[in-house]
Amino acid sequence: MCFKASLKDNWISTLASRQQSLRKSLFSLLGFSVLVIILLTSVTVLLFVYQTEKKAWQGRQGEAALRAADTVSAFLHEIEDHLFLVDMLEPDYLETQPQTLARQLDRNQAALEIVRLNKKGEVLASEFRDIALLTNLFTISQASWFSEASQGRFYLSDVQISSVDAPYLIMAIPASDGGVVAARVSMRVLWDVVADIRFGETGTAYVINQEGRIVGHTDSQIPLANVSLAGRPEMDAIWAAPDFEWYGKYENFAGTPVVSTTRRIPGTNWVVVTELPQAEAFAVSRTAWIALGGGMLLIATLVYLAAGRFLRYLIIQPMEALRAGVMRIGQGDLSHQIDSGRQDEIGQVARAFNEMAKSLRERDEQLALQTKSLLVEVDERKLAQDALQQARDLLEIRVKNRTVDLANSNEALQIEVKERERAEKQIRNALHEKVVLLKEIHHRVKNNLQVIASMLNLQSGYIEDQQSLEIFQDSQNRVEAMAAIHEKLYQSENLARIDFADYIRDLTASLFSTYENRGTGVELSVEADDAWLGVDTAVPCGLILNELVSNALKHAFPDGHGGQLKIQFLNMPDGKLSLCVADNGIGFPPQIDFRNTTSLGLQLVNTLVNQLDGTLDLKNEQGTTFQLAFFSPPEGTSQ
Repeated sequence: MCFKASLKDNWISTLASRQQSLRKSLFSLLGFSVLVIILLTSVTVLLFVYQTEKKAWQGRQGEAALRAADTVSAFLHEIEDHLFLVDMLEPDYLETQPQTLARQLDRNQAALEIVRLNKKGEVLASEFRDIALLTNLFTISQASWFSEASQGRFYLSDVQISSVDAPYLIMAIPASDGGVVAARVSMRVLWDVVADIRFGETGTAYVINQEGRIVGHTDSQIPLANVSLAGRPEMDAIWAAPDFEWYGKYENFAGTPVVSTTRRIPGTNWVVVTELPQAEAFAVSRTAWIALGGGMLLIATLVYLAAGRFLRYLIIQPMEALRAGVMRIGQGDLSHQIDSGRQDEIGQVARAFNEMAKSLRERDEQLALQTKSLLVEVDERKLAQDALQQARDLLEIRVKNRTVDLANSNEALQIEVKERERAEKQIRNALHEKVVLLKEIHHRVKNNLQVIASMLNLQSGYIEDQQSLEIFQDSQNRVEAMAAIHEKLYQSENLARIDFADYIRDLTASLFSTYENRGTGVELSVEADDAWLGVDTAVPCGLILNELVSNALKHAFPDGHGGQLKIQFLNMPDGKLSLCVADNGIGFPPQIDFRNTTSLGLQLVNTLVNQLDGTLDLKNEQGTTFQLAFFSPPEGTSQ
């Protein structure tokens, strides 16, 4: 009996120690799994925040640098256009009409001096605003600007300072007769452009030439001091970048860690540099590190506690109940029944213990009657204990297998989260590249159209015939109407369609400004429903609107008489779009058929109506009303 009691105590002690070991293993595995998931999630989120913030600042700085580069380029091209105009004039004409160069200076306030030289360096004509520097040189023929331009090359000098501390540069082009046309240009405009660049709270922008000298800066004293960045590491990276477009981090010449974006000024070897302190650029990332770290710690604690309660309910508590029941049975309470309502492995072990207890109870009852069968009963109990040990061993094996399965499942889940994150990143990169490409296309188309409009505007300054001037002005308005559509597409988030109602308001305001003398006293009324049109529909519709409004302002209200001009753009119940231009002026001439006329504007309108597959009706009652109706193709199709 003593041996039996000792064996029972050892068995109970072993069961209890294994139960404690199982609990420790489960909670250790749980804690480790939660920690790994939290760490991976935190690192992924923080890297995403950092990359997003980096791309956002890179885009803002790039746009600021691009706008500045375009502005400076347009400024230099305008000066170059004036030089080409001077070259187109005959030398004899310039000698007899010296006021021609004075008019060129009046048309461009940035030009300080213009000079026309023959191929020997002799002055044929000159005009200056403040002082004459170019024509006061004793050896003009040996000047670098004359030497470069006379050899057929465009010349653009560094920033120089006059005797009155005025910054300027020299621009020279080869003349058609072998001579040179040169201009001295004020650089205050460049400095004003740089000073107007705004991004972030402490962003800085400046312009450098190909030698690394700063020629324009937010602080005008820096270019005056001839500050040079030659030899600095960031300069080597900028000159090595394709077309000088570069983005990177470094410590600037003032000793401040910054992130920088550069853009080349078209037509020159100058580069616009924008710098933003890294402390400002990545402020959100630092805040995210602090907030996410605390949040993840709290989440980890909550997940650990919740999962612990789940494990305690699912495994620990049933195991403790099983252990308590086994201990009672092992202590001799063979009438005790372990709760076996569960259908899992623990429930199977509990039912096995209940069956064992029942068997032991029946054998104990028989023991009183059959003392002779004691040895047989001892053997049976030993067999029962062996079965119990096997059951316990089997349970441990199944628990370990289940733990391994859970670990494998967790690892597979982590791997799947990483293929998906990589795929999402690739999709985002591809979408970003497409958006940038579409914006660049619309931006370049808009710029080309605006260059055409500017050339027409410059040419119109030399036309004295009013009818020819109006033809040039109408052509300029048509080009600007198309340019405005591409500008709207560049600014639109959709990139394929524009808000045509907003476009109508901008176009009519521009036309009223163009015809301000004829539009005096004319009251404009615009009623426009929301409608987004693709470029294939918006361009012809915009040109039709341009022609109808221009005709109304030019012809409907003669001799300065006022009136009303009403524009309606409505969504019709049948799915069509209706564009109506109505005035209460003198009315459309009844003898003219607007569908068969020599007027270029009305011929263009009829052509564009056919292109839209629409209809155009004319009502000549109490003024003139043109009404256009057409279907707009759905998004994703072309007309």
